[in-house]
Amino acid sequence: MEINSAHGHDVHFLEQLKSMQLSNCQIIADKAYLSLKHRQELLTTHNIALITPVRVNMKKECSLWSNTCQRIRKKFETFFSQLCDHFFIIDW
Repeated sequence: MEINSAHGHDVHFLEQLKSMQLSNCQIIADKAYLSLKHRQELLTTHNIALITPVRVNMKKECSLWSNTCQRIRKKFETFFSQLCDHFFIIDW
């Protein structure tokens, strides 16, 4: 599992994924990771499916995003929020 800092631009993290030894996997991300160029490159070179929700003006049939993905993402967001509250972590 890899977690991106809130400080960096999200697409830069996608560049880092290319140098990691990941392949044949799915990555659930938010709308900030919408980059057709990076999505296609990750899929063709590393067989990594980048799963993001679609924007209103996008075709929904092009996305692998589902209610299951939404629930998984919500659990992670809740977990990290609780950790931050518990340990008084502030992300500047």
